[in-house]
Amino acid sequence: MVTACIYLPFEKEASIIKRDLFNSIPQEWVKSEAGHNEGFFHHLKTSRGFLDQLYAVWKHNQCDYVGFSYNDVFLSLAGREYDKDIAKAGITQSDSRSFKWRENDLLSVIKVSENFIPRLYALEDISVVQDGDTIASFYKRKTGKDRSLKQLSELIKKAYPEFYASFDDVLNGKTLIPCNVFFLQRNLLNEYCEFLFGLLEKISFSSYQDEYVDYYLLSLILFTTYFTNGNIESLSFSAPAIYVSDYLRISNDLNSRNIVKSVLRKEKIIRYTSPKKVLYGGVINVVMSFDNRNGYAQHAYSVINSILAHTSNHKDINIFVIYGSDLPLSKINEISRNFSERVSVSFLKIDSCFLDNLELEDNYLTKSAYNRLLVQDVLPDNVHRIIYLDTDILVCDDIVELWNIDLHDHVIGAIPDIYSVGNDKRLFGRASDGLYINSGVMLLDLELAQKRYGRLSSYFAKVFYEHKDKVKYHDQDILNLAFHNKILQLPLRWNVPGLLYYFWPRLPKDLLDEENNDFPRDELIFSLNNPGIIHFIEDRKPWKRNCFNPFKRLYWRYRAQNIQFKPSIEQRFCIWNNVFTWRAGTFAVASGKKIHHIHARSKWLALKQTFKSMKF
Repeated sequence: MVTACIYLPFEKEASIIKRDLFNSIPQEWVKSEAGHNEGFFHHLKTSRGFLDQLYAVWKHNQCDYVGFSYNDVFLSLAGREYDKDIAKAGITQSDSRSFKWRENDLLSVIKVSENFIPRLYALEDISVVQDGDTIASFYKRKTGKDRSLKQLSELIKKAYPEFYASFDDVLNGKTLIPCNVFFLQRNLLNEYCEFLFGLLEKISFSSYQDEYVDYYLLSLILFTTYFTNGNIESLSFSAPAIYVSDYLRISNDLNSRNIVKSVLRKEKIIRYTSPKKVLYGGVINVVMSFDNRNGYAQHAYSVINSILAHTSNHKDINIFVIYGSDLPLSKINEISRNFSERVSVSFLKIDSCFLDNLELEDNYLTKSAYNRLLVQDVLPDNVHRIIYLDTDILVCDDIVELWNIDLHDHVIGAIPDIYSVGNDKRLFGRASDGLYINSGVMLLDLELAQKRYGRLSSYFAKVFYEHKDKVKYHDQDILNLAFHNKILQLPLRWNVPGLLYYFWPRLPKDLLDEENNDFPRDELIFSLNNPGIIHFIEDRKPWKRNCFNPFKRLYWRYRAQNIQFKPSIEQRFCIWNNVFTWRAGTFAVASGKKIHHIHARSKWLALKQTFKSMKF
């Protein structure tokens, strides 16, 4: 009788669906191997927690076919070449049947192939890279040295000469295969693990004490080397991956319609509420920065109107708009005229500075985003504390509550970026366990900053030129470099990523890179249901046709409030389309609370294959 098992980390449930192939790794296996080889096992445990468990499976498993699935990533065993990677909120009985994960599907699976591995992915889809990066240069930039790669090269050349050419191709190439998910015939698994762990063990014994070795990245390189080797490559089937996301699960359970209603209800309540006490000087200073490129000046209407809609402290708010040469006088007069009777709005122009030498890479980011680094230079001397807001946010609660937060002797208070963990390690090394913030909503104590750092623009310029090679995400990286480990983490509800209301993972990036920030589940659910500020991060903006966010209705409501606004045909489509959208060949169709994903490319290829096989 043929036996098979797909092993999950020992902290996972033993079985996802009844009578399936999944089983959790016995914890005794891991403890047993840790006791036999404590030194080497310590190095494996630094590899994001899966190499030590894979090692235990290799030593103890007795099944004919062995699967491994880590970090909520699974492989389809259906053998359909045209299928794409997909994300799901959970695994159902139907999924188990469709992806051939049941015990009674085993014989049909091995008829297709006895070995299933993930596909090759471009390096730029796996992590943050620089132009021209190869796998070798990427490893050196991440770890600071390439000594481990040189050692591996010598070891493979002597012990595994048949793999030397493919190893060299991998290092000089720009593609990798994920190594933490597969389904292999036991003999092939044994041969691969002898290759992998034999080489890693020699590297661990010969590495210097102060040398950082990225065992996870090395295992990616070695997995790719092994399975792109000509003799092995023909034995395996490149299968699509299924990513199970807790964010998807949470967002699917949300009642977005009720959340929108609660935000609108707060508007009505605030009309009959007395102004709140404003701490720290009695005046709330809100700073924004935008220009007229990409229409961002228009989006400021939504931000300002949403602020005013949720507070009765209009007279206690000063709004300062920092701008450069790209904001025409006509637009300044228009905004000033529309808000002159409701709130104080001041426009402050910045002069030429070190920002002129910066190069922008994101097509939706303008140089005005960097202006927040110059606030201290242009604001009046009596402004000692500010709230900085991006123009792609919506305020959904009283901004006085955010202003009154005690910074506890910190210069800055902000919320972790959704990709905080990975970006922190990118800037400060793999050993770092700090906080990487999103700069779209910040509370800043300028007076304290002046005492500690002097003139902030000079300090930021110094930080930028000292770390120029590290700066990828523009002003946000500069702020995180400047105030590393000196930032107060604010409650998540004051900068809720809008994409979490309709979470669509960035495959394959989310598939391969487990460095995303995992917000505490209770805080995440509370913040999503009670947002103070919603931030439309990345390119999924509510004014774009592909936006499927339920809160875009509020964006258009506040944009049209108290001004003469006649939407175009395209804008009307953006406003009313909450039924379907599409991205990268995948349609999303809303039906009640459920969102159905239709992988158009897969369906079309399947249809073409059907027609080709038909005889007329």
